Amino acid sequence: MKDVVVWLVRHGETVWNAEHKISGWVDVELSQRGQQMARDLRAKLEREHFDGVWSSDLKRAMDTAELAYRRPEKVDARLRELDFGPLEGLNWMTMPPEHKREVQDFCENCTRGGETISSFEQRVCSFLDHLQPGRHLLFVHAGVIRVALRRVRADRFVPPTSVAIVNWSREQLIELHLPPEIGA
Repeated sequence: MKDVVVWLVRHGETVWNAEHKISGWVDVELSQRGQQMARDLRAKLEREHFDGVWSSDLKRAMDTAELAYRRPEKVDARLRELDFGPLEGLNWMTMPPEHKREVQDFCENCTRGGETISSFEQRVCSFLDHLQPGRHLLFVHAGVIRVALRRVRADRFVPPTSVAIVNWSREQLIELHLPPEIGA
């Protein structure tokens, strides 16, 4: 039987990422830099064949899909970022250290009134667990990728336009591609 292999692509930098603001369900636009980051993925992705191309329903993920590969065939709200609730729009740099630590550690109630981590994981896994065997390209968010990486015991935060390739059926990380540092 064929495995489910997912290529999870984090969207490009948003205007709020550039301002160090937290965005979950707020539909924030890609920055000019984020648009270029997405275009830079095209050479890597267009060589590949996928059985399905999916995106979160948030504009930043759909725009990244169009710039990096093509318009996604299917859009699914289960691929949305974590709902940060009252933390949405707050500046990461000015948040109290204990709040930052809770978010970094992906603690159950780190959103302080938004979506819980267990609800978020259940939402994301309900999508991934029902994919048909084959290779799927998903344009998503850092939190969605983190849920997948936790499942394969490779938990970490990833920057914009990172690509995590996961064998979901075998719970294995195949590869993790991080974008080159700008100016490096």
